[in-house]
Amino acid sequence: MKFNLRSLIWVGFFGRLIYAFYIWTFGSRFTGSDQGRFHGLAVKISENIPFDYEEVDQWGMFYAYFLSFFYTLTTPTELIGNLCAVLAWLFSAFILLRILNMFSISYRNMLIAVALYILLPSSIINTSAGIRESYQLLFTNLSVYFALIYYYHKDIRALLLLFLSVWAAAVLHVTFILFGVVLVLVTLLFATLESLRIKVFKALPFLLLGSIASLLLFSDYLYSVIGFNPDYEIMKAVLSFQEGSVLTGFDARATYKFFIPGEIGNIGSFGYLLYGFFQYLFEPMPWKISSIFDVVLTLENLLRATMIFLAVKALFVINEEDKKALILFLVGYFVIEFTFSVGTTNWGTASRHHVPSIGLLLLLGITFRDYLQKSESPTKRGY
Repeated sequence: MKFNLRSLIWVGFFGRLIYAFYIWTFGSRFTGSDQGRFHGLAVKISENIPFDYEEVDQWGMFYAYFLSFFYTLTTPTELIGNLCAVLAWLFSAFILLRILNMFSISYRNMLIAVALYILLPSSIINTSAGIRESYQLLFTNLSVYFALIYYYHKDIRALLLLFLSVWAAAVLHVTFILFGVVLVLVTLLFATLESLRIKVFKALPFLLLGSIASLLLFSDYLYSVIGFNPDYEIMKAVLSFQEGSVLTGFDARATYKFFIPGEIGNIGSFGYLLYGFFQYLFEPMPWKISSIFDVVLTLENLLRATMIFLAVKALFVINEEDKKALILFLVGYFVIEFTFSVGTTNWGTASRHHVPSIGLLLLLGITFRDYLQKSESPTKRGY
């Protein structure tokens, strides 16, 4: 028996609608304080009530104005924010399906990808509430979709739409500035190297090593000439970001790390960040589980590890052209996740921050799964 994948997405949509009404009626402890802050500010904007711009950071201000627009058209209630978020998730799901359809993936694997996209608990919780995650997910999927179109088909319209998509993601959260810059640069690099018939994987290690060396030398130069220490300033920003995470986190029990030690103000502190990144991806560890919520997150962590493993395994067997597409997925995924990990200190907040990259995660593990099973590369379809 074969299910219509579009129909399954609509089932996911209506399921989220039900949950959106539920949390509007009974509330939710899983979204932290963000929904209340955004809602309160959007109400003030829609009703022309003076407000303090410090009530929300500049990256949240755009979303507050977005909400206020719909409040003005309808009524200022959190239900409107919930419904808009569910609609954004619906669009994101159809975009993911379009990406999957760019490759000749078996029905079974497409069903797995769509089912996981619909059913992951952290996705249901955070894409049914009036917070930013649904929109971040939508614009992440759109960015990847247009990047692939430009890479495979060299369609200049796709490049323009890629710029618009990463800009839209960036105005929602500062994390997506780095994601947008890296995704555009990697897409342009791969598309250009493809047309020049240069072996990208011979050049990539040198580019990475050169970038790291340049960063270290430039850092030392700035400190010696003008007394500006980029390492210290970066870590100071990280500390500020973490403080905000602690203030908005919903469950102190779930804290897995606290502040970066103040004496670590140099490049060596990135070792601490890498350890924090590992914790961000895979906490809670089994010995820390103390609730059904922790059990669910641990199962999602196992899925995350599996998808990453399949992607790395596929890197060694797929053809050169598709390998670049997979690297595009990997780079985009790890940039988003690492940037979020810098300011995240508990696994409850981390479960929210994993949502924008869910589509990328499933693409990592599913897109070339047929190749691993059949030893043949999936054929690209139209878009």
